[in-house]
Amino acid sequence: MDGKANKNNSGKFIADPVCGIVIHNILLAQESVYKGKTYFFCSETCKAKFDLSPEKYIKIKNKEKRQQ
Repeated sequence: MDGKANKNNSGKFIADPVCGIVIHNILLAQESVYKGKTYFFCSETCKAKFDLSPEKYIKIKNKEKRQQ
């Protein structure tokens, strides 16, 4: 079993950092690695947006977490 399958079976939800859609099957998802962390995307479009400006999407997500 590869690393992707292990992550998918962890019971955690994985959301696309660009659009927020929950990814149910990461084996079919697009992915990018940024600063040693793997991010998963629902489509090539979301992956491309992230790849152009990853900090934009990481900062938004981190800011939302701090406000909760």
